[in-house]
Amino acid sequence: MDLVIKRRGFTLIEVLLALLFVAVIATISLIALNTMNRTSELLHTEREMLGELSLFFARMEHDMGNVVEREWRLGNEIMPPMSGGGGEITFVRFGEMKIDVGGLQRVGYSSAPGGAMYKVWPLLDSPNDQEPEVFTAIEGIVALSFSFKYTGMWLDSWNEPYLPMAVKATIVTTKGTTVWRVFDIQ
Repeated sequence: MDLVIKRRGFTLIEVLLALLFVAVIATISLIALNTMNRTSELLHTEREMLGELSLFFARMEHDMGNVVEREWRLGNEIMPPMSGGGGEITFVRFGEMKIDVGGLQRVGYSSAPGGAMYKVWPLLDSPNDQEPEVFTAIEGIVALSFSFKYTGMWLDSWNEPYLPMAVKATIVTTKGTTVWRVFDIQ
């Protein structure tokens, strides 16, 4: 009589192979999930920076669209309607209606460590150099610079008694990306 032995269950090698297969699939899945999370974080950071850049340039566009060719006084000295160079620009624009000078304002932008500042002076003409109100315009940038177009040439600085044809604002982000925008003045 022949004995028939029925196998019940799996051999040790079969179980180990199944565990190895599950471990490989789990490792591949974790690597893919980690990559997706890092990509998502990078995209979120980039989207935030693009949003901040858009708001910054929208504010500048509003200001540059309201530039007025009007000199202002600092004590007895007459200052040009727009001046700047490098990482700073100051100009006169139509502003919020105030008692002084029918709503004209002196405003400016300047580069600061890690960002840029927006400045608003309380008076257009002042007997002495009053300190402006200073606000953070944008954070997370390495550099902000301005150049000025006049008669087809871009100049690094401006201090003339008349307005340039255009102003170019250039920003370098912390990731090394250079973003610039040209604002027509006249």
